[in-house]
Amino acid sequence: MQEGINRLQFIDNMKTIGIIAVVVGHAPGLSKYFEAILYGFHVPLFFFVTGALLSNAKLSSSPKIFILRQARELLIPYLGFFLLSYGYWLLTRHHGNSSERFANTSWVDPLIGFASGKGSSILVNVVLWFFPALFSAKLIYFFVLKFLSKNAALFLLAIFAILYFFIQQFYNFRLWFGIDCAIYGVIFIAAGAISNRHLIRTREKSRNFFHIILLTPIYLALALINGKVDLNNAFVGNIFLYFATAFIGCWIIYNISCLFQPNAISRWISTHTLFIFPLHWIFFRVTTGILQLIFQIPSPYINGNIWWTMVYSTIGIGLVIPYVWIFNIAKSNISNKIISRGI
Repeated sequence: MQEGINRLQFIDNMKTIGIIAVVVGHAPGLSKYFEAILYGFHVPLFFFVTGALLSNAKLSSSPKIFILRQARELLIPYLGFFLLSYGYWLLTRHHGNSSERFANTSWVDPLIGFASGKGSSILVNVVLWFFPALFSAKLIYFFVLKFLSKNAALFLLAIFAILYFFIQQFYNFRLWFGIDCAIYGVIFIAAGAISNRHLIRTREKSRNFFHIILLTPIYLALALINGKVDLNNAFVGNIFLYFATAFIGCWIIYNISCLFQPNAISRWISTHTLFIFPLHWIFFRVTTGILQLIFQIPSPYINGNIWWTMVYSTIGIGLVIPYVWIFNIAKSNISNKIISRGI
């Protein structure tokens, strides 16, 4: 029982650090060096945690049950957050910077982007790419495990990802529903699934500190050498540097997460990463619109000041609180009506 508690605690901490890194990485005002450092680990970390949480019971379920479960957990939120983003886009696309950016964009284009699952084509909220990519990655891993052991799956999936990387250098194409992103992301799912039984251990802070101190300079050097990566666009820089940087980054975050107990704030953030991930992008757009249209603050000033990074990040996470509150009230009311009507 105690092992399970410890496991959940450091997983909560890893998710909290990961989502804060995602939000900060998307905020304006961040230098290219900080972007390279954050992008080197934050998305791989979520794939890794996903793998760590994939129990043998889930992986041994029937294909139908597994697919339906993943559709419920990922595709329904994908649809819901897209509709919310699409509605906001329809209301604001002719105002501010959006009027020039989307001057030649039809109302149909975002719908096509949603169906394709390609992040660059999901014009109304590009961060939604993660939902179809994670869905595809989990399905790939699930079906590969029907034929291979976990260790063999990790090895062969890594070989395939490297081959795909080199093919991509000659034939630059995108695959639908985030499959090209999933080809890289599934490596971290496979590693997390193998590592989960090793992550549950007695905490030894001296060892955690040692790993952090030893690996952080290596991580920083590799991340800066490889530069900013963008899994959304299947751009990983040097494939070998990418995997080395991402895995070292995930291990550093794991060791940091073992050093402290999650508090109420971090636990709330971890629990609501599903909301923070897509919503912070909308809140960023709302904030930019208010600053430009009402306060006449130009984009170059916002993009060139790291103080705005902190302002946007705080807003991006903070505004999720009232949204979740309203969402829970609406969900409760709908559930009560369904129960009262005996549906």
